[in-house]
Amino acid sequence: MTIEKILKGSIALVAVFILSYVVYQKITPESGVDSKGKLEQLPKFKFPKAGGTGNISKSDLRWGKTVVLYFSPDCEHCQALGADIGRQLGQLQDIDFVFVSRFDEADVIKYAQKANLWDKPNIYFGLDVDAAFYGYFGEMFIPSAYIFNEKGKFLQSVHQNTMVKDLLDVLEGKPSDKNKSTR
Repeated sequence: MTIEKILKGSIALVAVFILSYVVYQKITPESGVDSKGKLEQLPKFKFPKAGGTGNISKSDLRWGKTVVLYFSPDCEHCQALGADIGRQLGQLQDIDFVFVSRFDEADVIKYAQKANLWDKPNIYFGLDVDAAFYGYFGEMFIPSAYIFNEKGKFLQSVHQNTMVKDLLDVLEGKPSDKNKSTR
């Protein structure tokens, strides 16, 4: 065996160990994930706030019913969903919305302002600067909506041309056909 092969094997072994450790660390009672890696509860998450200091976390939420949205400010489906939420905000006051994006903070703020969602008491914007979203919620599609009931129980994720009606249907116990499996 050459030193090059030994080094490659060692690097691969270390990478597997690190990945296993990270996955193990994410599966805790606070992670919201069961022992098989399936999302069951709203995880204890933390993302830097867009347009401010500090973080947005699970402890900031007030209403129980929660929709976590993974989005891109330039995605047409994301823009349509944001505008739909903005139009119907009056009837969505008992739901916390957590928008999370890995994109530029200035673009996230413009998106929020255009959709009339900025500075609303039940709307939060977080930045996925450390690529932590996957560790908390599993597979990500843009847009993705992860829907939790008032007790924090994971109900369903919705991914395809999502609108407010789809979110409300899931919260009312009517599963959406716009989903893909997560985790």
